[in-house]
Amino acid sequence: MGFVKTVLIFLLTLGAAYVTYVVHDFLADHPTPHIEDEFWGPGSKPGVIPENEDATIKPFKVDFTSSLKDLKSRLKLELDSNRFATPLEGVGFGYGFNTIYLKKVLTYWMEKYDFAKREKWLNRHPHFKTKIGGLDIHFQHIKPTKTGNYKKTVPIIFIHGWPGSFVEYQKLIDYFLEPKNSEINFEIVIPSLPGFGFSQAASRPGMIPVRIANILGRLMKRLGYDKYYTLGEDWGSMISTDMGILYPDRVEGVHCTCYSLHPRHLLIQSIAGIFYPSSIFKTERSKSRFYPMSKMLSSSLRESGYIHLQATKPDTVGVGLTQSPSGLAAYILEKFSTWTNESFMDQDDGGLEHKFTMDELLDNVMVYWVSKSITSSMRLYLENFTGFHTMKVPVLVPVGCVWFPEDLVLFSEIGIRAKFHKLEQFTMAEEGGHFASYEVPHIVGKEAIKFFNNVDLGYKKVEL
Repeated sequence: MGFVKTVLIFLLTLGAAYVTYVVHDFLADHPTPHIEDEFWGPGSKPGVIPENEDATIKPFKVDFTSSLKDLKSRLKLELDSNRFATPLEGVGFGYGFNTIYLKKVLTYWMEKYDFAKREKWLNRHPHFKTKIGGLDIHFQHIKPTKTGNYKKTVPIIFIHGWPGSFVEYQKLIDYFLEPKNSEINFEIVIPSLPGFGFSQAASRPGMIPVRIANILGRLMKRLGYDKYYTLGEDWGSMISTDMGILYPDRVEGVHCTCYSLHPRHLLIQSIAGIFYPSSIFKTERSKSRFYPMSKMLSSSLRESGYIHLQATKPDTVGVGLTQSPSGLAAYILEKFSTWTNESFMDQDDGGLEHKFTMDELLDNVMVYWVSKSITSSMRLYLENFTGFHTMKVPVLVPVGCVWFPEDLVLFSEIGIRAKFHKLEQFTMAEEGGHFASYEVPHIVGKEAIKFFNNVDLGYKKVEL
């Protein structure tokens, strides 16, 4: 018996040590990954570093009118086809995009959307393209024309997500270009992510968010910026923080709608949320988004179906969306409904024009249509789920987070600190949803500019 007891104690000790190791590894931070400057163009192979790449920066113009004839013929054909399913009565957007309202959207697109005027509006600030890693990367580069009484002018890169584009930041530009009540001015760079809009898609698998961060880091370096700030939402939030991870000596601060799936963060938030919820969710509005948890889980399941599609077979979904303007509009604009405010789902028009004009909504759809980029944009989900990620890599540069009450996924300040070790500003906005910079640019602008002033001026706590 003594021998058996000894063996049992040994096995239990070994098992406890193994469990401790696994738990520690699960909760521990991971080191910063090393990302090479790879080549992603046609015929490229993993690990190949480009040599003597053409670094020319060429002017670019957004062109909507050249595809006008084809688009209008498709819109007319689909409107006249009588092939739309009749929606159930009284469900609003509960089953997806309401086809009665879709006909109104398509009719506006065909008859009232001023293609030349919207094209001119999107071209009011300069656009460029340059080749990075074998890919043509599109970006806006906007420099202030007045020096004013600013102490300095600093560069900043705005990074969009899905199903957005550079269009999302067009209203935010006005808050950063020669901003009021700010001691610093900004030079703005707004790229299209690889495979989105007018940026060329990678020709091989592997373009995960941290590699996009590398591409954008190379863009900022090509533009001559040794130090800069980043701002992002959705995928742009992840890519902004990845730039801070990869280039802590260049990125001086990150402002974003902070997302964290660090296991330590999730554990802290879950435990504290159960036993001491007021430490996590400090307002009744924030508590109502999480409790009861059955409601939150139900909402998450309903809104995440697109993730499974795009993380498994994006090219299959993309066939119909690339060929059909009505399909593309319904797929993209449905997200601008419930992701802006969940309650809009109950309305026959999805509440789309409560927060955006029809022109603003269609500007973003037009970028996807004329660039034929919906398929390549959706591949980012498959790449992210099959490639490695930086979920457990800490962000060590100064970070400012803004929490919008109607956003899809919300994270608490106490949990976010598990990943963002220098969380200098955490703001709970009074309004706003997932597409905050497009919906409430005045809030994003105010909070971000306050954060960047504080970082740049040594945390003197500027109040704007």
